[in-house]
Amino acid sequence: MKRIFAVTLLLMSFASVAMADGPGPIPPVAKPTKPPIAGMVRLADGPGPIPPVVKPTKPPMRYVVA
Repeated sequence: MKRIFAVTLLLMSFASVAMADGPGPIPPVAKPTKPPIAGMVRLADGPGPIPPVVKPTKPPMRYVVA
C-alpha cells in the first residue's frame, strides 16, 4: 500500500511540473529604448515638514555590486 502511494505521489509530481512548465517557450523580454532615470525616494520619518527638493548638479555615481 505504501509503495502504491509513493508511486502515485511521484507520478503526480511529474505531472504538476509538466503542467507548470506551460505549452511553449518563454517569450523574450522587450529591452527599453531609454535607460531609467534616477530619482529620489522620500520616506516618511516623522511628524515634521518635508524638506525642499534639491536638484543635483551632476548625476549620481552608479555602483556595480559584484
